[in-house]
Amino acid sequence: MSSKNVAAAGSTTAPATVYFTFDHIQKKIVGSEYHFKKAGIPDSPQYKALMSAVESQPTYALLSVASKRKVENKRTYAGLNAPLMEKYIAIQPNSEKLQAELEKMNTDKAHFSAKKSWFIDAFPGFDVRRAEAEIREHKLSTYKGIVRKVMPKAKASLEIPKAVNQ
Repeated sequence: MSSKNVAAAGSTTAPATVYFTFDHIQKKIVGSEYHFKKAGIPDSPQYKALMSAVESQPTYALLSVASKRKVENKRTYAGLNAPLMEKYIAIQPNSEKLQAELEKMNTDKAHFSAKKSWFIDAFPGFDVRRAEAEIREHKLSTYKGIVRKVMPKAKASLEIPKAVNQ
């Protein structure tokens, strides 16, 4: 790799950001996908750096590399929020204990990230969509139980009678 700074040549005040580097062995100008995308905007720092790099090495090919920050097997919990956690805890067999722990965190003014961490540790293998389905099922079974208590001889389907013309 070259020691030449492609981002801002002649900068003496602060170290400049390096957007592109040279691979002299493979004869390529290397940059991230993000910086190549930004280089498509005229007068952007990435555009100026790329033009400078191409001008200094016109025979080199351009090589875009993917970001190394991506984690393949990372679990995300999109949709996990405080109300969902409270509803999910309420339908668990040991809900009193769990609600007490969550309430203690609320009184300690813990950040949501700490609550989320505790929740995920308390329920390994937690899935937001499955939890929402379990909450719906629990509500439905609760309503069915109330209906059976109020109307024990009613039909299970609870059909609505058809309107009769007068």
